[in-house]
Amino acid sequence: MFKHESEYFQYFRATLLVYRSLLTESINHSFLTHPNPRIKRYIDILSFWLRDIKTAPEMVEKLNENNEFEAYLKAQIYISSKQIDKATNLIHKKLALDPDNATYTTLLASTTFKPEHSAPKTKPYQYQRNQSLDTRINIAKHNQNLPLTLTYLAQKSFDQGKADEALTHLNRAKKLANTQERRLIESTLDNINTILEAQKSLNLPPK
Repeated sequence: MFKHESEYFQYFRATLLVYRSLLTESINHSFLTHPNPRIKRYIDILSFWLRDIKTAPEMVEKLNENNEFEAYLKAQIYISSKQIDKATNLIHKKLALDPDNATYTTLLASTTFKPEHSAPKTKPYQYQRNQSLDTRINIAKHNQNLPLTLTYLAQKSFDQGKADEALTHLNRAKKLANTQERRLIESTLDNINTILEAQKSLNLPPK
């Protein structure tokens, strides 16, 4: 089954299977296996981490930092277990090779509770935008900034096709915002309205 698949695709497929397993009610996850022991170890560690089950430190250290999937998981485990120095060291290694890597600039922001300093030079993929929004939401929550939390939640809701929910978040944020926050809220609202008007003029279904 796996013989003719590239290793990248095998890791990608394994990751999807683990996430899918979280959506099933069955406790039988025997399909979460793999003939390659490295990928099987990755599956086990990812599954434990997503279920908030503590993983032995020596297992975490075996994750290969030269592998895209294992390095990202390792950084996430470091962050969630408050090993910030280890996390930032790993993240900086990655950014030294690729300074515009949105995945790791987002992770770095989550370790410092500061937004990313540089915007990507190209339009991010949706999963990168989701990572960035999740980080901004977490930072705003950490700083107990409800207007910004609502603004970023609105952006995420709109990306998910929930225009009414997004507008509700923004209208609530406007009532609580200061002058600087209001500028971001108005800009977000303008962008959403522009997209909605364009969809309406082209007879497209709402996003």
